[in-house]
Amino acid sequence: MSHIATGLARAAFEMALTYVHERRQGGALLADLQLTQFRLGGIGTKVETIRAMARHVAHYTKCSPQAHPYFTAAGKAYCCTELMNVVRDSLHLMGGVGLTRAFPIEKLLRDAQAMQIEDGENNLLQMHFGHLLSRLHKQEGWGRN
Repeated sequence: MSHIATGLARAAFEMALTYVHERRQGGALLADLQLTQFRLGGIGTKVETIRAMARHVAHYTKCSPQAHPYFTAAGKAYCCTELMNVVRDSLHLMGGVGLTRAFPIEKLLRDAQAMQIEDGENNLLQMHFGHLLSRLHKQEGWGRN
C-alpha cells in the first residue's frame, strides 16, 4: 500500500504541475506566482517523504530477520494519510476544474480516500504502532536516555 500511495501521490503532483504550467490567470501562468511555487514545494516535499517512508519500510521488511507487521502498518498509515494531503493540495491548485471528470485527479481523490480504510483503517493501525512503541519502552527501555 505504501508503494501504491507513492505512485498515486506522484501522479497527482504531476497533474497539478502540468496544470499550473498551462493555466493563465490575469495574463500570467499560475506557475509563475510565488504562492503557487510555495504550494508546489510543499506538495513535492510530501511526495518525497511518502517515497522515503515506503522505501524505508520495504528495506526494513527485506533486511529484518523477522518482519514486524506493526512497522509496516505504520508505514501504510503514514503514506496513505500523506497521499490524501497531496491529492487534496494538488486538487486545490487545479481549482474547480479538477473535480470534473475531464481531469483524472478526481479519481485519484476517490482512490486516496478509499486507501484510508483498505488493509486496515489508518487510525487503528497508528494506534497499534503506538501500542508497540509503548511495549518496547516498558520491556527494553526503548527511547530512554
